[in-house]
Amino acid sequence: MANYEERIQDTYTGEIAIIKSNDWYIFNQKKENKLASWEKRGHRLHKQQTKEEGLEEANRLTNEALENIKNMKNILKYTLGIDDKINWESLKDYKKFKQFKFDLQPPDLNSYLLQAPRWSIFEYIFKSITIKRKAILEEKRKEHELAMERFNKNKERKIAEYELEKKQFEKLQEKHNKEVEDLKSRFEKNEPEAIEEYLDLVFSKSKYPDFITLSYDLLFDESRKTIIVNVELPDPDSLPKEVDYKYIASRDEFTTKVLKKKEFSELYEEVISQIAIRTVHEIFESVYTNSIDFVVLNGYVNSIDKKTGNDTIACIVSIQAEREYFNSLNLTKISAKECIKGLKGLIASEFINLAPVKPILNLNREDRRIIESEAVIDDIDSNNNLASMDWQKFETLVRDIFAKEFAGEGVDVKVTQASRDAGVDAIIFDPDPIKGGKFVIQAKRYNNIVGVSAVRDLFGTVMNEGAVKGILVTTSNFGKDSIEFAKDKPLTLISGAHLVHLFNKHGYNVNIKIKQK
Repeated sequence: MANYEERIQDTYTGEIAIIKSNDWYIFNQKKENKLASWEKRGHRLHKQQTKEEGLEEANRLTNEALENIKNMKNILKYTLGIDDKINWESLKDYKKFKQFKFDLQPPDLNSYLLQAPRWSIFEYIFKSITIKRKAILEEKRKEHELAMERFNKNKERKIAEYELEKKQFEKLQEKHNKEVEDLKSRFEKNEPEAIEEYLDLVFSKSKYPDFITLSYDLLFDESRKTIIVNVELPDPDSLPKEVDYKYIASRDEFTTKVLKKKEFSELYEEVISQIAIRTVHEIFESVYTNSIDFVVLNGYVNSIDKKTGNDTIACIVSIQAEREYFNSLNLTKISAKECIKGLKGLIASEFINLAPVKPILNLNREDRRIIESEAVIDDIDSNNNLASMDWQKFETLVRDIFAKEFAGEGVDVKVTQASRDAGVDAIIFDPDPIKGGKFVIQAKRYNNIVGVSAVRDLFGTVMNEGAVKGILVTTSNFGKDSIEFAKDKPLTLISGAHLVHLFNKHGYNVNIKIKQK
């Protein structure tokens, strides 16, 4: 046996070697040489593996880039094989409520009886032993009865909770299905609001590549049988330009090849044109009633003005299509841009430059939900407790204070109807082209803390309305979850204290006294 011996292992490949020698110097030299050899081989293998992985990743990225280009060129083609009509039944909820489960097992009598002493031969001699054993048995039976009673009560409580939960589930399910039926009925009766809601559903189900996000603003003009659609289109910088990736092993980095300026300009024109024609197609195909004869589409792009650095919005395409003529087109063979021209559409000379055109027909900002309401703010004094006043009066009061806040800026603040207001109690219209837009207000005359569900609902309303901001006003306060949810979102939360401050700012002395439970 050698004087010196050690088992070593290569951590990269797992190879094992036994180093032996009778001489300490030779032993160390052998070990160092072996470890150095392994390190050199490991570095070479790692470099080779990195190169292979890099080449594989470059190939994957290239395929993904080419797929992106292909998807952008087939935006219109994609929808032609799909029936855009809403399947009403698919909107309904027919899920079965979960089965009742109670995992606990009833107490076992034998397990209790086994805790009592067993019969023994001494019971023939000592009667007291028998008496004691039987007493313990009786005691264990009673313990089992009590345990069984607790078990049954627990199970009954769980069943009651389950039945209540099931009843609530079925009630919400029934409410949802009735809402679907109600929308279907109103849509087929050609009610304007229902037509707009229906088309919102159509567009929400319309699938585009992940990097394309569209938003729609709709108005149905019943007298003209015309739907006006404002579409927020993707700006050029949001679309991928990459067509090829290379991996440079010597620098361990990727290089990217992008479309030439002219190629990308042509692609962008194709994308915008196809989105416009596709949107018109989806409307005419999905609306199976006789309510719509014309579609007017205005395509807008929000971007940054490279000259000023300011936000800007430009209408770069506007078209009007008549149903009968549009349905006669063979959309599988058209050029989307030429089709727009054939529809006498207005288009920028080059979409890529975002040169604005005048919309054929503007979407009227007037909202059918808006109602006229008398000002109530001048009748308010310190004797009025905002937390206990009539809720409709409170909503009008909120409108009045915001009208004061925005006075002199050309801003309109309107109150909406109490029913079918989609969660909107007031609407602010700010005509400023940069900081303006549509703001929705919800007024909560609460005595309790406003939960996060109300803030979530407001955010959903902002998205559905295409608003730039949502404002939630309450006479009480907001919970921690509500404040956390509103962070980094276009939401403003105004608590009771802030509301009082707002009134004081404009010279009105009001108070809020929360009812204590």
